[in-house]
Amino acid sequence: MNPKITLRAATPDDAPAMAALINIAGEGLPEWFWSTLAENNEDPFTIGEARARRETGGFSWKNGHVIEADGAARALLITYPIGDEPDPIDPAEMPAVFIPLQELENEALGTLYVNVLATEEAYRKRGYGSELLEKAKELAKGRRMSLIVSDANENAMRLYEAHGFTPKTARPSARTESWSGDGDNWVLMLREG
Repeated sequence: MNPKITLRAATPDDAPAMAALINIAGEGLPEWFWSTLAENNEDPFTIGEARARRETGGFSWKNGHVIEADGAARALLITYPIGDEPDPIDPAEMPAVFIPLQELENEALGTLYVNVLATEEAYRKRGYGSELLEKAKELAKGRRMSLIVSDANENAMRLYEAHGFTPKTARPSARTESWSGDGDNWVLMLREG
């Protein structure tokens, strides 16, 4: 890596950058979700930052690694293991937009899940995504890996394929009145250990 950049474990202080990068990775879906939780004109990213600062949960800083460049986190990796039992899907409790994503996660049982991989636009094409995927492989310790990507994100799909991920299955993207995303499908990709 370039000596001016550092790949390191995330800290709670990275929460503002993490919220922005989580939103990039999620094709804007996180901001939409956070806006549904906002009260009294609260900025959705304030909610995202609070979620990133938590000690538990998928988006916790404890599951993150960042690439720091120019004094700030510019790229983010969040990984965590998916258990051996599928999570229940209750349409009365889960927003419809998340159901296809949960269905795909339920097809990746027992894997190390790459939930977030994102780089700020101004820092792309510097190899940060590959560096973070190598870190994910190290964290997997030989275990199978999984990730979900929009079919509209062809650059990301090429990167994942270059790192040994192959498409397994897909689900149509659900839409809301205020979020539509660019792709038609969410694609589950797997990498053997």
